[in-house]
This record gives sequence, C-alpha cells and structure tokens, in this order.
Amino acid sequence: MARPQTCAVCGQETRYGKRGGVLGYHHREDVDHAPIFGQRFTEEMAARVEAQRDEPRFRLPSAAMKHCVTYQALTPLEEYTTRRNDILKDTDATRRKRRIAELDGVDVDYIAPPPEPEIACHPIEVSDLKPRSGILQMANLILGKNKDKVQGWELRRLTHSRGPYVGSSGEVLSISDSIVMGARGPEVDSGVRVAVASWRDGEFDFGYTGILKDGVVTTQPANSNALKAWIKDIP
Repeated sequence: MARPQTCAVCGQETRYGKRGGVLGYHHREDVDHAPIFGQRFTEEMAARVEAQRDEPRFRLPSAAMKHCVTYQALTPLEEYTTRRNDILKDTDATRRKRRIAELDGVDVDYIAPPPEPEIACHPIEVSDLKPRSGILQMANLILGKNKDKVQGWELRRLTHSRGPYVGSSGEVLSISDSIVMGARGPEVDSGVRVAVASWRDGEFDFGYTGILKDGVVTTQPANSNALKAWIKDIP
C-alpha cells in the first residue's frame, strides 16, 4: 500500500486503495469531497495573478542574447536598445545604416541636418594656444621661434571654431573645437610653398603640403611629421 497523503481540503490522511469498487486515494472516513493534494488554487491567489498582469515586466539582456536574441518580456525601451546593439555588431556599414534607419522608422537616405555652430570661425592669436601643445609647436616652427630657426615662412591663418564635426556621409560625429592653421613659405622654382593643418579637440586631424603657382595650388595630404619636415626643408 502506498504511503499516506494529506488532503489539501480538509487535512485528513488519505491512502491509496479500493473502496466501493473505485481504485484510488480515499479518506479514512467518508467526506463530501474527493482528495486534493498540493496547494489549492484559491480565489485570493487568482486575484493576485490577475493583478500581476498589469504590472510591468523587466528583464535585462542576458549573455545568451549574443547568440540567440529574443525580445520577450522586455519593455519597449529595453527591446529598442537590445535590437540597436545587435544591429551595431553588423560589420557591413551600408547594411548597418539601413537597419538602424528601419528600426527608427525613418527614410534610409535621411540624414538630420547638422546643428548651427556654437562658436563661429574667428581669428585667434598664437598667445591663445595652450602651452606645450602640438599646435603651438607648429606655430612657433613657422614663426622661427624655436631651436630650428626656420626662415622664409609666415603664418597667414590661425582660426578657431566650435561646432558639428561631420562624417563622410553627412552624419554628425561630435561637437568639437577646431583650430585651422595656414602658412606660406618661400618661393622656389616650382612656385610658393604652402602648408595647412587642422586640429580637432587638441589632436591633429589632417594636413596638406602644396605648391602655389600661377594662382593654382597643388596639394597632397600630410601628417604632422610630414608638415614639419616640409617647413624645415631648405629649398
């Protein structure tokens, strides 16, 4: 015979056996209900379950989502963030841009116009540059104020601005401080040497060396070291 079980309705002990031709669990005494085991599902429990239907569900993305992303039980913001992070892993830039646009519900070719500059382009003095900065070193090299004593160069432009830094596709990458420096060097047989450099947020961004002749400038890209070598080179 099986071990006794306790009825969840009345608390009486029950046993498995045959009574009145019926095989199953029976109370030791006749009662008005069949044995029920476990916890009874009461009206109070049903009311709590119903109330929980209106409560928000929160679940942070798990490590498993790296391989099998599911969005069940996420809030709208969590679902959007999870989907966007998943899209950003796409190594195809064109497809990644299209998927982000579809997620945001915008035209795939739409690019928001950049904001207005916070500080319009304006001239500054060499004294405005930060001490020991690469920008100041380049300016002093052009002005012949360092140990190299470069001659024949003059500083023709030194400007500052703050505003949107725009990528190749027209998207705003950052709001940055930009300093642009332009210099004119000595005249050689092929023309007049020129140099242009730009810094973004204090870091060298791009530069060009070139020759000005008959009103036409022929340039080529140059990094900071190439610019310095171009200026120091004696024609």
